[in-house]
Amino acid sequence: MAVTLIWMGLVGLLAMGVDSQGKSTVLTPYDETGPLANVSTNATTKRPRDVMGGYLSTRPHVSFSVKMATEKLTAVARLHFQEVLTNTGGGWDTTTSEFLAPIAGGYFFTFNAVGDRTSDFTMSLTKNGVNQASAYGTMPTFEHAGNSVFLELKSLDKISLELQQGSIYEHPGNETYTSFVGFLLYRL
Repeated sequence: MAVTLIWMGLVGLLAMGVDSQGKSTVLTPYDETGPLANVSTNATTKRPRDVMGGYLSTRPHVSFSVKMATEKLTAVARLHFQEVLTNTGGGWDTTTSEFLAPIAGGYFFTFNAVGDRTSDFTMSLTKNGVNQASAYGTMPTFEHAGNSVFLELKSLDKISLELQQGSIYEHPGNETYTSFVGFLLYRL
């Protein structure tokens, strides 16, 4: 394989080559603690990269993105969503409007909503029914609230959004005011 060294700024020193079948690859030094952790050690362990620069991964991909609450909700109620944008790994359950962790790992979640102009609201992300993070919006002008949280989950842990106090507003048209996103960062 012909190898050409190129410099990629802060990314570090990379080797790019073409194998006998004409397939391009990029190799970066790697030693299980980070993609460039052993650059100065001349380690022989290499981690293959595709030609677009992303690591070829055998790690499972888990993510979901949902939007638009199904109706104007008043507390206390679980939020249900009209549209599923992404459900990679099949963790989002549309019938219960909750995320069921398909594998144990570290997950990042973020959520947003707009309050109805007639009341304050508190929305909480729950893990197995226990509050983990809350967002609070005040009245009287359709105030926005959101929050993010990182959680380590066991397989089959349940994550959902609940309106704890007040009411939220969802636009009757195509605009989206309520959203909920989560994804796996690493496997345990």
